Amino acid sequence: TFLERTSDASIASNGGDVVEIREKFLTYIPENSLILDVWCGTGRDAKYFIEHWNRIVGIDICESFIDNLRIDVSWDYFVGDIVDPESAIYKKEYDAIWCNASIVHLNREEAKQVIENCFRALKKWGCFFVWTKYSTTNTHMEEKESKSIPGSIKPYLYYTEADLRNDLVDAGFDILDTSLGQWAYWWDQFIRIYSRK
Repeated sequence: TFLERTSDASIASNGGDVVEIREKFLTYIPENSLILDVWCGTGRDAKYFIEHWNRIVGIDICESFIDNLRIDVSWDYFVGDIVDPESAIYKKEYDAIWCNASIVHLNREEAKQVIENCFRALKKWGCFFVWTKYSTTNTHMEEKESKSIPGSIKPYLYYTEADLRNDLVDAGFDILDTSLGQWAYWWDQFIRIYSRK
């Protein structure tokens, strides 16, 4: 269900465009970059980046996702906790880090820790992309039914633009571009920020 509901085609049919977001990310990085895919899930985005001549390291907490990725592709995938600053995944150095909906189920303190972890693991001038749910009023957690896993109630982090920008800048990032979007399928607005170390 998760794989089907988070595919490029499913998202596009509900007003979203993951391809556009990935294409823009690639304009900020050189070809053959080493990219860390934080919470890589089923590898949808990782496979796209590999097809566009990049190398991938992925981390996800779901063992079955990682087991499947290890069968399908030749790059490195790890089961682990993205919040843990001591995770082996952050001991490498990356040209770019892709954090697409990776912090959406974390609280703000955990999200800030992930942002700091990613900053430390990036090479100088490396690009960092982060995407999460957006709030016009205040940064907060909200429990609601998952659209990608129907019947499952999940906590969601809603960030204001100012708070997310501040957390990125506090970690040391320079903001390159910010955009907002709304996908009918999720009935929520999203915030996407491209930044550089």
